[in-house]
Amino acid sequence: MNTEAGRQEPRCNLEFKARLASLEAAQRRAQELTTRDALQQFQVDTYFHCPQGRLKLREINQSLAQLIWYQRSDEAAARESHYHLVEISDNQGIFQLLQASLGIRSRVEKQRTVYWYENVRIHLDDVGSLGTFIEFEAVVTTEAERAAADGQLAFLSKHFQINANDLLTMSYGDMIEAARNAKASVMRDPSKDK
Repeated sequence: MNTEAGRQEPRCNLEFKARLASLEAAQRRAQELTTRDALQQFQVDTYFHCPQGRLKLREINQSLAQLIWYQRSDEAAARESHYHLVEISDNQGIFQLLQASLGIRSRVEKQRTVYWYENVRIHLDDVGSLGTFIEFEAVVTTEAERAAADGQLAFLSKHFQINANDLLTMSYGDMIEAARNAKASVMRDPSKDK
């Protein structure tokens, strides 16, 4: 914790994300392990241009909102994600301010079911225009949790039969932006008209 008034160090997760072949099979496997009741959320994430890391406004079930900044490496493996999260009461005001000052990169709509296994959040996501995915986030607040996190994620990866080829490096926002840019590039390429 930083002792400077009003400042905190970013929180940390160890996490990874993978494409799912079957959302239903993943739900069954999650229910076998879960240590709490599952939570259903409809989330809209708006990603804004940001000079460092990623910045998004998350709206949950059209009632709650969070402003989230995070930074992590883009690799197809478990990686640390350092983040700041702030609960927002005026989500429309914040949206308009960030849109005007930074500009929107992408917008992601997803139906998320959250399960818990010990201190690990298991996210099963049905993402509009992208498909279905699983994400593990091991909450790391102590050295003991960090030491255990690799083993927890390895266990969950085996339990959910995650194939190394299905691991993802990008955020959903990055994936939507990349798909939009690829589509725009094809539309601009005159050789595609031949």
